[in-house]
Amino acid sequence: MQDSFPDRSIFRCFRDQIIGITGTKGKSTVTTLLYHLLKNGGADTLLVGNIGIPCLDHLEEVKPETKIVFELSCHQLEYMTVSPHIGILVNIHEEHLDHYGTMDKYVESKRRIFKNQNKSDILICNVQCLPETGTCPSMLVRAGMGEAEAELNVSEEQGDTWIRFRDRAFRIPGDEIKLLGQHNYFDIGIAYCVCVILGMDDETFSEGLKTYDPLPHRLQYLGEKDGVKYYDDSISTICDTTIQALRTLASTDTVLIGGMDRGIDYRELIEYLSLCPVPHIILMESTGRRIYQEIYKYYPGFENKARLILAEHLEDGVRRAKEITRPGRSCLLSPAAASYGIFKNFEERGEAFARLVFDR
Repeated sequence: MQDSFPDRSIFRCFRDQIIGITGTKGKSTVTTLLYHLLKNGGADTLLVGNIGIPCLDHLEEVKPETKIVFELSCHQLEYMTVSPHIGILVNIHEEHLDHYGTMDKYVESKRRIFKNQNKSDILICNVQCLPETGTCPSMLVRAGMGEAEAELNVSEEQGDTWIRFRDRAFRIPGDEIKLLGQHNYFDIGIAYCVCVILGMDDETFSEGLKTYDPLPHRLQYLGEKDGVKYYDDSISTICDTTIQALRTLASTDTVLIGGMDRGIDYRELIEYLSLCPVPHIILMESTGRRIYQEIYKYYPGFENKARLILAEHLEDGVRRAKEITRPGRSCLLSPAAASYGIFKNFEERGEAFARLVFDR
C-alpha cells in the first residue's frame, strides 16, 4: 500500500462522524449490526471500509448529521494517522503473524484505532486487550463478559443474557434473534453501548436486533440432510472462535478443523478438544496434520484419541463426516485456520463446504 492510502481522505474530512471498528474476530458482525440498528432507528448512516464498500464511493453522500460506520482491518490501521471519534476494539487474538512476524507488531497495528484520538473521543475496548496506562488519550469504556467492574458488562443470569451500561439494563431476546452464542452476545453488547451513547432507546434497539440477518459463514445454519444439521463457521481462523462455536453448538457430533498453517499456537484448542465431548474430530490440511501430530507427541493424556480422524482436504473431510455423523446431531465446519493457498478466502471455503454437503 502506498502513502496515498485512500481511506485517509474520509478520516481527514469526517473523523468526528466516524465510528471505527476493529478486532481479530467479530468486527464485521459489530459493524453490520451497528449499521443495521442505526439505519433501522432512522439515523442517516453509511457503511464503509474493510466490509467491502469503498469509502471514496460515498463521500458526496456525507452530511453533517451522517454517522459513518467504518470497519477497519489491521492492514488499514497501520497506515492511519487519524483515529475515529468513537473507536471500538472488539478483541485481539494471535493472527496474521505471517505478515507481521511478531504478536507485538500486530497488536500495535490494532492500537492505532485509539492512538490518535483526543480527550473528547471515546474508545470501547474489550477488557482482555486494554491500552497500557497513559497510551489512550480518550474516554475509555471497558467492555467485558461477566466483568462486574467493566462499564459495559454482558453476563448470563439465570438463563438470560443481560447487557448493563451506565444506568441501563437490556435483556437480549435470545429466542427472537438469529445471532447464536455468547461471543455474538458480546458483539451485541458493544453495539448496544454505541446506541446508548448516541441516544437510542431500548425499544428501538430491540426492534432492530430482531430484524438483523447475520453475515454468512459465521456459525451459519446451512440446512439438514439425511437427518444431520450442517453449520458453516468458515470465518473461524483462530482457536478461540472454534472453541466458541463448539460451546454454542452443543449438538455437534462431528467438527472439521484445519487449513493453511501460519504457525499459530494450537495448545488452547487441543486442551479444549481433549475435554470436549464431541465424538468425531476431523483434522484436515497442514494444520490438521500438525494438531494430530502434536496431540500424539505432547498430549499423552488427550481423552479418547480414537476420535481423531485425518483427512487430506475438505472434500475428503466432508465425505468422512457424512459417513460418521449420526442423524439428529450436527456437523460443524470451524477450521481454526486460514483458507489461503487452498481457497481464495474463507467465503469460498464455506461455499465449497455447502456444495460438498448438498452435492450442489
